[in-house]
Amino acid sequence: TDLTTPIQVAVRDADGQGVPGVSVTFTITAGGGSFPGGANSAAATTDASGTATAPAWRLGKSAVPQRLRAQADGVSRDDIAATVLTGYNIEVRFWGGTMTPEQQALFTNAAARISGIVTGDIIDADARGGTINPSQCGVQGQPNLNEIIDDVLIYASIRAIDGGGQVLAGAGPCFIRGTATGDHTAVGIMEFDAADLATLTAGGNLQDVITHEMLHVVGVGTLWTDRNIVVDTGTTNPRYTGSNGVTGCQSIGGTVACSATVPVENEGGDGTADAHWREAVFNTEIMTGFLDTSAPISLLTIGALADLGFDVNEAAADTYMIFVNALRAQLRLSAPLPAWENIQRPVGVLENGRIIPVRPR
Repeated sequence: TDLTTPIQVAVRDADGQGVPGVSVTFTITAGGGSFPGGANSAAATTDASGTATAPAWRLGKSAVPQRLRAQADGVSRDDIAATVLTGYNIEVRFWGGTMTPEQQALFTNAAARISGIVTGDIIDADARGGTINPSQCGVQGQPNLNEIIDDVLIYASIRAIDGGGQVLAGAGPCFIRGTATGDHTAVGIMEFDAADLATLTAGGNLQDVITHEMLHVVGVGTLWTDRNIVVDTGTTNPRYTGSNGVTGCQSIGGTVACSATVPVENEGGDGTADAHWREAVFNTEIMTGFLDTSAPISLLTIGALADLGFDVNEAAADTYMIFVNALRAQLRLSAPLPAWENIQRPVGVLENGRIIPVRPR
């Protein structure tokens, strides 16, 4: 969103006097923000007091450092900073296999993107006591937890799963904790098959896949059953009933497809069906169950996060519209597509330093 207070710089001469009529160039150097019209750079002229006011600075969509440079007559200031306010903290711990700094940065990017959407703090989870073993989440060789978790801890790995061209990744909540707005993930896992990494990287898909899987950890598609907001699961026409998701879908062109509910994926088998938006309707949206060359995070997915009880920033949505008012909403694909990811469901509730097994509904 735009900063409410404009950025101003003063141009002074050697005697400290304001210099009017000087052109100052403002350039965004970090954070992915923009000036009106989407420009990265804009100019302003100093007034009678020597002060230049930058155009409205719209911050980027990720909770990363935002920086601006002001330059005039070869003199510059590079330390003008702003902060994307968020109370939601995602900590990623890397384990298992070898991960390059560049690959680790993709996880950091995904966490920053989601923290720019989910902005409200979640009550801390108590994992103290030293008795909680991450092996319950499939995380081997890591020390027992003995800490307070704010807000979610994710174990991420790149390792052998099943060879190339099959399951690419898996993710989801492992331990959840109860809050005033329902259960939320405390500890989650993300794993990627090393055999498929080169293909994902070459296709430019790896960042989107990592962000997709991290949204599963946060709860999109994985805590829907817990919240009873998907009906007719396992049928040819499962539907999502959360009111914010429905409103989000209608705002992106789904007045027909989402007149009352949102179409949920009905193909792809376990791990894809009932846990994603329907590919035949939403195609490239990041939380459909099949890979695309681009993957925008739409108001539909942000609405689903609100339905999970998060405080969200709708301004962080990407530009996106669904297929032609989704007359395809009721269509099934001509043949089931192969599943490419494993969905992790919660195995326990984290409460006062101990794990209570999740009981099936």
